[in-house]
Amino acid sequence: MNKISVFVSSRNNYALLEEFIERNKKDLSGYYFVNIDDFSDEEQVTLGKSICKKYNIPFVSNKARGLQNATLTMIQHLQDVGVESEYVLWMTHDSHTITPNFVSTFDEIVSDGKLKNFGVVGFNILGPQCGVSNQSMVSPTQCGMLGRSPLTQLPGRGGWYRTPDMRLPWDVWGGNTAIAVESPVDMTLAINVDMFTRYIEVSDQYHLFCAFDDICLQFLKNGIYNVTLPFLQVWHDQHIKDGKVPIKSATAAKKGDSKHFGDYGPHFVKWKSDWGWERDAVRNTFPTDRYTDGLIREFYDHDYTQGPIKVFTL
Repeated sequence: MNKISVFVSSRNNYALLEEFIERNKKDLSGYYFVNIDDFSDEEQVTLGKSICKKYNIPFVSNKARGLQNATLTMIQHLQDVGVESEYVLWMTHDSHTITPNFVSTFDEIVSDGKLKNFGVVGFNILGPQCGVSNQSMVSPTQCGMLGRSPLTQLPGRGGWYRTPDMRLPWDVWGGNTAIAVESPVDMTLAINVDMFTRYIEVSDQYHLFCAFDDICLQFLKNGIYNVTLPFLQVWHDQHIKDGKVPIKSATAAKKGDSKHFGDYGPHFVKWKSDWGWERDAVRNTFPTDRYTDGLIREFYDHDYTQGPIKVFTL
């Protein structure tokens, strides 16, 4: 019996949904797959429902705005229809799996109980953002993007565990392991249903940006690690969106595109209020007197040149 289910969160981007299904349908075959609509316009809702009907996919309206609520809506939907899942796998519309039998391999690891104590599980994301222009160039022992860092001081722009910003040698950051990171890459990741239900307080202030970072910080606050599985690879290319929706979500949102990506700004206010530091200025604003111990402080103090803060063998 499958231990995972899969969902996407759609907002006025149904021009991408059918292509996403076709790219991933072989790997997703046999798994319960849901489209959560995040308050799309009426015309887009009609289109979305027609695509979902074509592929026999449930079309479920989000109960409140944003990705955190979409995750909660997905979990509640599974309960309503009697589908038992230990993890829900979430993907962006411009992503698809690379590793053969990606989903079934992940399902097997979940079924074996090896991930039951983690909060969010991420994957090895490759694409132009990490200097790989073509999927055919990807090696199965190659690290691309392994996580996001709202805490650890990393080189490069934006706080990513990412080549070419930093060296991620396979013998240190790869292998058949689970690598502890503050927050997995928010392009494809999986959420522990039991842990989410027990520990996470959702907010409608995180429409898209930092939504999963906040969830991951809530797990760290409760002493729960988030990890990345480097041996399971995903291809992410923003240019898949070209001509359909804006290619760069943050750039478009900063210019006022709330139609596709939600508001840009309120999440920073929410972040500072909840966590006590500026999301984009952690080294200058982190309240060391507030976080004297625990995983949040450990990641803040960690020296990435020494490798991952913790590695779990699977």
